[in-house]
Amino acid sequence: MPTPAPPNGKEFQALVASNTTPSVRRRRPFPPPLLCVAAVALVVAAAGRALSPRQQGRVEARPGEGRPGAGTAAGGPSPAPPASLLSPANQIIAGTASGLPTAAPTAAPTAAPTAAPTSAPTAATMEDPGGPDFRWPRVAWIMSFPNSGTSYTMRLVQRMSNMTGASNYGQECDVNGTGWNYPVYDDFPDGPFWSQPSKRRLPTRYLPTKTHCGGYTTTSGPDKYLHTSRSFMVQCLTGNRIAPEFDADGNVVVARGKALSQVEKLHTFIDPSLVQRAVHVVRDPFDNVVSRFHLEQHVHEKKNDTEWMEKFPSSPDGFQAWCRDMDDANREEEQASRLLDPYLIKAFEGVPCHSEFFRYTQWHNLALATTEKMRLPSLIHHYERFEEEFDLAYNELFDFLELPRDGVMSKFIPGKKYADYFDFQQRKRAIALVKLLCEPPTWRFLERYDTYS
Repeated sequence: MPTPAPPNGKEFQALVASNTTPSVRRRRPFPPPLLCVAAVALVVAAAGRALSPRQQGRVEARPGEGRPGAGTAAGGPSPAPPASLLSPANQIIAGTASGLPTAAPTAAPTAAPTAAPTSAPTAATMEDPGGPDFRWPRVAWIMSFPNSGTSYTMRLVQRMSNMTGASNYGQECDVNGTGWNYPVYDDFPDGPFWSQPSKRRLPTRYLPTKTHCGGYTTTSGPDKYLHTSRSFMVQCLTGNRIAPEFDADGNVVVARGKALSQVEKLHTFIDPSLVQRAVHVVRDPFDNVVSRFHLEQHVHEKKNDTEWMEKFPSSPDGFQAWCRDMDDANREEEQASRLLDPYLIKAFEGVPCHSEFFRYTQWHNLALATTEKMRLPSLIHHYERFEEEFDLAYNELFDFLELPRDGVMSKFIPGKKYADYFDFQQRKRAIALVKLLCEPPTWRFLERYDTYS
C-alpha cells in the first residue's frame, strides 16, 4: 500500500500545533532518488495484476457449509496435521518464511475498495493458511485490546451457539479432577484451553479463542509497552495454564476464579499453525480507555484498597486524576526514550492518559500486522455495532465463525458511553494523536471515531 511522503520538521510542528496530524508512518525518511525510480518501475511492472483479497483488506466469510461429523468435538482429537501443514506459521515465528502465498484468489477482485470494510465482505475469498485438509475444529482468535468488548463477544458466541469457546489463558478456564486445564487438542498440551468443557461441546468448525496479545499494561512505561511486530505476535501466542493446587490432605483445590496473581501458572506458547482465522475486535478509543479505568477500580475494590478508591473515584474527576497520575509517572521515561521522537512527545501534550491512547493505537497497528503475516482471514468487528445494528453484526460474526444458532441469545446492554469524561479539546487532541500513530490501514477502520477534526 503506498504511503504518503512525511512532512518535514516545520510542517510536522505546524500539524502538531493545529491538531490536524496526517495519516503517515512516523519518521520515515525520504527515499533516495534511485530507489524512487526503482519503486516506480516495480509499480508499473505490477500494474494489471489482480490484487489479492488481503491486499484489498477483504476476508473470507463463508456462510454455513456442511459440518463434518468427525473431529475433536464428536469423537476425540483429530489426527495431528502433517508437518507440511504446520510449517508455514512455524517458519514465520522462526523468521525463515519466504513470503506470502502466491496462489491467485478464487474470484479475482476488479478494483481495490476505497476504504477498509467495517463488516463481513460480500466478495472475494481467502483460504485458511492450513488449507482445506487441515484439522477441525480450527482456532479462530477473538483478538482484542482489553476492555473493548471481549467478554460480551465471547459470551454471545458461546451461549447462542451452545458451544464452548477457548482461551490462551488457563486461569479463565475450567480444570479437570487433577487440577489441570483441558487442552483443546490432546497432542498440543500448551493450549489453547477449553473454557467450559463441562457445559458445552466443542464446535466442529471454528473455535472462538481469546487472546489479548501484548503491550497493554496500564502501569507500564515505554520500556514495557513498546513492541515490534515480532514481539507482539509472540505475545498473541503466549498464554498460561494452571498448575494443580492441593490442600493439606492432598486434595485438589480448584483455582478457577482467583486473581491471576494468586494462581500458580505455567507459561505456555501455542503452536502458531493451529490459528486459522481471527476476529479483530475494535471499540471507540475513548470508551475503551475509560473502561480500563473502571477495570482498575474493580481490581482495587477487590483488594479493599480504600486509599486508591478515594484518590480515584468512579467519576469524570476521578478518571482525570488517574490520567494525570499515569502521565506524570511515565513522563521522564518517555522523554528519555530513543523510540519516542520529539514531535510525538509534543503531540502527547493536552491528551489525558496519552500513554493509553498510544498503547491502544499501537495494539491495533500490530494486530493488523500479525494477521497479515500469519495469512489469517480476518473480520474487523466494531463493538458498537451491537448497539447500532445488532442483527447484522451478530449474523456476520456467526457466519464468519461458521457457528450454529441454536442456543440462547445473550442480551446486549447498551449505553456504556462516557461523553463527560473528556472535554472537546481533549478529544480533539487525543484523536489527532491516534491518527498520527496509525498506519493507513488501521486509520481506515478507526476513522469512524473522528468526529472532532
